Amino acid sequence: MILYHDHSWVSYFLVVLIIASTLYGAVFDGIRTSQYLFLLVFIALSVVIVIGYWSEAIAIIYSVVLLLILLYNIIYGEGNLKKIKIVGPFQVGHQDWHLTNSGIAASVYYPMDRKVYAHEIKEKGRNTHWLRYGNSSLTGLAKATADIGSDKHLPPWFYQYLKKIKMNTVQNGTLAADFWKGSDSPITESLLKHSAESYPKKLIPIVFLHGLAGSRTTQSGSCRDLASHGYIVFSIDHHDGTAYYSKTKEGSERFWPLEQDLLDLDYRQK
Repeated sequence: MILYHDHSWVSYFLVVLIIASTLYGAVFDGIRTSQYLFLLVFIALSVVIVIGYWSEAIAIIYSVVLLLILLYNIIYGEGNLKKIKIVGPFQVGHQDWHLTNSGIAASVYYPMDRKVYAHEIKEKGRNTHWLRYGNSSLTGLAKATADIGSDKHLPPWFYQYLKKIKMNTVQNGTLAADFWKGSDSPITESLLKHSAESYPKKLIPIVFLHGLAGSRTTQSGSCRDLASHGYIVFSIDHHDGTAYYSKTKEGSERFWPLEQDLLDLDYRQK
């Protein structure tokens, strides 16, 4: 076994590079489970470099551990909704609507022709973001990680990587031709007011309500699959405090209530 004792500037440069890359990832991406594994290995490597102790055995162990972590990432992946498969004959488009009377937001999932989807999904900015309100959604998610009745929760930056996740739906995509005859698909808030003669096939609506501490996109996988079978799915934000974050058309915001009793009907009806 060969031992190396090297305190050259290159060694310290590697340590600084590891620390800098780790901090950069934490600030701009947050912390993911897979990053914990890399972080532990990098810390161990930094210690070895600083004390100048290196050997062939350490190099082998380090390489094997890194390989296992890489395999873990390849198998399980990051937060990528592409792994949620839809089984219907259509692909899916998405739009943001607001209820007429209350202004509460709803995500609308609807069928698209696969060839049209393949073309439109490649256009810049057309793949729908899973978090519809950016940093506000992150803050709401962070609040929802607290125990009920507690205000202790992880900071929003911890979840920065979620801002990059896409739903793999085409934002304002073209409605499948089976459900509309004419030059333009009428995916607008007046869609259901059109004459029945305009539709070769019936576009059957489904109202989808998310669970506690969810949002209108939390179960986007289920909504996409329903839409892929030819349904139009309306997933509505709960603006009574049971969503991690919601915002009306008029700008009224509600975050997950940290210390509020969700069984308090008066609070939820405010």
